[in-house]
Amino acid sequence: MGNEKVLSGLRERSFVPEKNYITIRKYSLRHCHDAIIYIPEIDKIVLAIRGQEPAKGFLWPFGGGQKIGFSMKESLRKLIKKESGLEIFEEEFIGHPVDHFWSKGPYGESVHDVGTYFTAKGKGEINPDKLHSVKLISDIDYETRRNELPHWTRAGMDRAVKRFWNMDLGETPFPNHYIDAKPFFEK
Repeated sequence: MGNEKVLSGLRERSFVPEKNYITIRKYSLRHCHDAIIYIPEIDKIVLAIRGQEPAKGFLWPFGGGQKIGFSMKESLRKLIKKESGLEIFEEEFIGHPVDHFWSKGPYGESVHDVGTYFTAKGKGEINPDKLHSVKLISDIDYETRRNELPHWTRAGMDRAVKRFWNMDLGETPFPNHYIDAKPFFEK
């Protein structure tokens, strides 16, 4: 069986009715991927303000659950286009996969996600979906408000500002895991 046949077979079955998705989400681990997006034309980084759980109301990178039948980067591009309206390119993987345990998921259930992180450049019109709003961050904004950000966002931002603005503010370490966005480090 050729590669395209395998991938198209996976992609055809990627839609799950919502009532089934709720059950699957409750009992399954989900792989997520997020990206800190730099927009060169305006020299700013764009972050999402999440409109649903988990992390509702948090300043957070765009991204989410990996789509079946697509590579991690293909899936990330599709998801970010849907969530923000932006096309991303020059994606770079940063960090390592990190467990995220949430007491409250999108349907009120506790969930377990494994997050991977990228930085990327973005282009196009920012047009967030109904679940997100947008915050544009300049280098000065980040330098003055860095410690106000959730740990996951700050860990990615530290690496993004180094890549895009050549700012070295140190690197917030990735923890072993997060529980409700709070980092935990094991010795």
